[in-house]
Parts: sequence; C-alpha cells; structure tokens
Amino acid sequence: MEEMYSFWAYLGWSKPREIKVMSDGRAYFEIAEQGHCDTCRRRIENFSSAARNSGVDVKYSYLFDRYPSDAKTLWGGIVVPEKATEADVRKLFKEKLNLNM
Repeated sequence: MEEMYSFWAYLGWSKPREIKVMSDGRAYFEIAEQGHCDTCRRRIENFSSAARNSGVDVKYSYLFDRYPSDAKTLWGGIVVPEKATEADVRKLFKEKLNLNM
C-alpha cells in the first residue's frame, strides 16, 4: 500500500492528527497510540463507537508510528472517491464519523 498524499486535521485535541490517503482507496485517520494512556484509549473507543454506529466500512491499520517509543499508532481508514480532495476527505470524516474537522 502506497501513500498518495497526506494532510493534518485539527480537532481540538492536544495534537493535530494526520490523514493519509492511500493507494487502497481509503483515507486513514491517525486516531491515537494504542495502549498508551486513558486519553488515547478513550479516543480509540470514541472513533470505534462512531464507526460502529454509522455503519461505515472502517479498516484499522498501523501505518506509521509517530511516537515509536510509546505505543503502536492506530489508524482508521474509510473508503474515499478516487479523486477526492482534502476538502472531500474532511467532509467524509465529518459526515460519516462525526469528527469535528
């Protein structure tokens, strides 16, 4: 799987999150460090719950560990149109998973 492009999203969390649009037709949102702390655990639970409740097909992956000494970074990917722009991807995450982008 190859990265097509990426950009940053600011959700009011402590740090911005990266979104990577990949060659598998999905855009992956950098959720949090799995097993790192209670805040990360809640963010992963919130994302997973939003995915379940929306019925969106989400694929989870470990694309890139931003903080490799802490824990594995969990990413959640949703299907996006082939020529999706950054604005299109933001809109899909906002509408499908209720992320404040």
